[in-house]
Amino acid sequence: MKSFIPSVSEEKKVKAIVELLRMKLSFINGVEDVIDVGSTAKGTWLAGLSDIDIYVITTDIADTLRAIQTMFPRGHIKDGQLTIWNTEFREYDTDLVIVTKDLVKREDTTRHARYFNRCLTNKMRNEIRLAKAYLKTRGVYGAEIGGIVGVAIEAIMLNTETFVKMCQLLSGVRPYIQDPTMGTERDLLASISSRTWDRLSKACDHYLMFPDFEYKDYTVNDFIDEHDQTRMILYEKTGDTAKDYQITQSLAVKVANEMRNLEDVIKITSDVFVDKEWIVVCFNCNVTALSRTKEVQCPEKYGKAFLKAHPNAHRIGNIYVADVVRKIRYPEHAFLVWLNKEMRAKGYKNGWTTINMDPTFSPTLV
Repeated sequence: MKSFIPSVSEEKKVKAIVELLRMKLSFINGVEDVIDVGSTAKGTWLAGLSDIDIYVITTDIADTLRAIQTMFPRGHIKDGQLTIWNTEFREYDTDLVIVTKDLVKREDTTRHARYFNRCLTNKMRNEIRLAKAYLKTRGVYGAEIGGIVGVAIEAIMLNTETFVKMCQLLSGVRPYIQDPTMGTERDLLASISSRTWDRLSKACDHYLMFPDFEYKDYTVNDFIDEHDQTRMILYEKTGDTAKDYQITQSLAVKVANEMRNLEDVIKITSDVFVDKEWIVVCFNCNVTALSRTKEVQCPEKYGKAFLKAHPNAHRIGNIYVADVVRKIRYPEHAFLVWLNKEMRAKGYKNGWTTINMDPTFSPTLV
């Protein structure tokens, strides 16, 4: 069985690499502090760690970025509100987040690192690793896939102390988990979509009945197998971005809502999964085909305007009735074409799909 608890030698190696990074970065002119954040700072990282996150606090972001690019030339700037240089250091994927003192005061990441490093016990740390390993295996852990994030698991563990009790909490109605480092209300589970929450809750319920599991990476194939009764669209990733899930999920919801505005009988639900190479959209539609026309009605008091828009309308009692051509006849196909258009506008390539229709077909039949 693949272990998720780092060995003593791996612990020493990671700590040494983090310290080496801190030392190298601290020699850059203008750098005031270098802070290890994330799971390496809190001692909650899993065996086989592949990424390290470091905050570089400086007096001048532009100058420090140039110095870091010279020091670590093989890398790129990550999309986001903060200046992040992503590079590989000693085989570890490393994010160097460059901020000023004013910026870091508004950032919760460094507060989390200090707070949880102080509050967590060694037993809690291993229970957090168990939680991360299991939920990662089930494909519901990590911000990049819209799952539960490490800081939420750590906050819950401060109260439950064991993964079993955490599962008991999460297998029922979604709780409110307050960020313990914030003075104002902030729910650490708020970013989880309803579909992902359902999968997370079921995963926790399953662990309570069957606690033995094989720790492994959750794959696109696993996601597809779980959604074998749904339609699928696959997009090839065009770059390294943590926003792929949020962008795709929001576009899928937007398209479903716009389609429902055109034809209120259409209801589409979707789920999204992202890995290093692919974005997968699985969706269900309540209808596969609609009639060419539909009946619309209008009260008598608006009859004049209705008759102007629909000259062939007829009156039945105190209402006017007309047959109109539907905006959408084939909802599944319309969703595919519409979402492809939205994804292309965001820079993604056309999707491959299991829908056996011409992908150039227009969703509008008017």
